[in-house]
Amino acid sequence: MLSKKRNGWLWVVMLFAVCAVVYGMLSSYPRELAVYSDELRYLDVARSLLQGRGLRVRNMPSDYQKILYPLCILPALLLKTTAAQITAIGWLNAVYMASAVFPAYALARAMGMNRRRTAFLVGVTAVLPTMSAASTFMSETVFLPLSLWQVYFFLRAMLAEPKARVGWCAAAGAFCYLLYLNKEVALYYLIAWVLVRAWVWWHDKASWRAELACNAALLGSFLVCFLLAKATLFRGLGNSYNQTGWLTAEQCMELGLADRYAEKDADMTQAAALLQKANLTLEQRITVQKSLAAQLRQLAADAGPKPPCPPDPKGPEPQPEPQQKNRIMSLFG
Repeated sequence: MLSKKRNGWLWVVMLFAVCAVVYGMLSSYPRELAVYSDELRYLDVARSLLQGRGLRVRNMPSDYQKILYPLCILPALLLKTTAAQITAIGWLNAVYMASAVFPAYALARAMGMNRRRTAFLVGVTAVLPTMSAASTFMSETVFLPLSLWQVYFFLRAMLAEPKARVGWCAAAGAFCYLLYLNKEVALYYLIAWVLVRAWVWWHDKASWRAELACNAALLGSFLVCFLLAKATLFRGLGNSYNQTGWLTAEQCMELGLADRYAEKDADMTQAAALLQKANLTLEQRITVQKSLAAQLRQLAADAGPKPPCPPDPKGPEPQPEPQQKNRIMSLFG
């Protein structure tokens, strides 16, 4: 029995190696980090962490706290050239995506599937279209394998006895915070678990103590990790995505964008009227330009050469007509 388990994991390791090489080769082509803002944010955070300057985006202090993926690509930034860094990030993404076959195999074993179904499940996971994310610089490359491991923790908690279930729930809550450091949508796993256990309690009212203990362990371990990180790593930082508002006067002073406060607030009551007037002026200019362009096209059409008439063999030879002056050029005469 032990030999069969080892052989199964050996096949999974071999599949992982093949997938990592294939997706790494597919991700190795010239690219530029200049399209998606998320990609630039991850790269900036990783570089600022590597340089020991904290959390910075575009060289400005940031409250962005989803640092798991920047930490995962940080080793690639040790290379000297940008091209080598981009290539290394592609290979790292391929390794992370390919590692999804391990939790897929663990799930199949935990559910007691036979060899054929296990091979089918692991094989489908290895060729998921989501694997193409390895060619990007997005956090989905880490989120997929971690999500499968999160489902594995929840499955083991469901299959365990009530006392052991508390321990599995506590581990699932702590692991969910690790997933939360990658994407905030990890919170949906906690909500889904609570709803499922509420449904179980509704059909079995006698199990309310066990269900309460499991939910408390799950949410408690997640909350402990969250508060601990807020008190240490992310102390003083606000919401991760609260980065789109205007800078306040205090922030401008701190960043060196201003040296003193204004004596009074700016009067913006006439701003709407000024903008409307500017728009009207711009529309008038566009109208004049269109009219001039139409007149020039008409002049060019009128001044164009006309096709010569065929000569009449019976009539006298046509005399050359005096050359007329171009009407357009006469404007500049």
